[in-house]
Amino acid sequence: MACGLFFSNQLLFWFLVVGTLINIFVVMFASSRLEREYERTNMVHIIKDSLIERYGLMTMIALGEIISILYDFSKTPINWNRFIQFTLCIILVALLAAVYYQVLGELHIQLNSSIATSLTGWLFLLVILFAFLIGVSLHLVIIDGNLESKILFSFSLILMLLMIRVLFLISIHFKLSKLEVKLSWILLIEMIINLAAAFLPAMGMILLDILVLIIIAGQGRIILKR
Repeated sequence: MACGLFFSNQLLFWFLVVGTLINIFVVMFASSRLEREYERTNMVHIIKDSLIERYGLMTMIALGEIISILYDFSKTPINWNRFIQFTLCIILVALLAAVYYQVLGELHIQLNSSIATSLTGWLFLLVILFAFLIGVSLHLVIIDGNLESKILFSFSLILMLLMIRVLFLISIHFKLSKLEVKLSWILLIEMIINLAAAFLPAMGMILLDILVLIIIAGQGRIILKR
């Protein structure tokens, strides 16, 4: 608040960007000191299950905020079109949560360096960030349904799914079976479909994204059973 008295909004935005980048990459410059601290305290390079659970709770809050925004929007005025939009959006959010927690429940991440451990933690934060972006862009989609808001939503959804996939790959040290390699190519196709869906009407885009998320959830069950 105090900074806003002395700097313009545009300058504050760039301060925020620079500060965020410093927070992300500072571990690379302090890696040797961080590694010595790990050795001194006999710490192992893992993301603890308790920390993964906290990231999961933060993501749950983000997804809950999406539902709250959608509920407030659906109340006025009430009509069948608004009700159908609200229902489809809730289904989409529920499927997104199912895909995320399906992977989260199976993550046991052990790494070989302090840098990898810190950067993996940032991947969880990126998942949460993209969840919030999905909420904002989905709200914009159902308000006016313009192409820009639909593209923002599609990119946010794709990037969140991509971060979830990367976290899973890190947990298995990128050692994929032949089936998982095939499913990875299918996932890439599904992400392209998600992006192409942005050029459909809003309701069509949401329906297609729901279908893709159902398929992704099914693929997740196949992988986790092996």
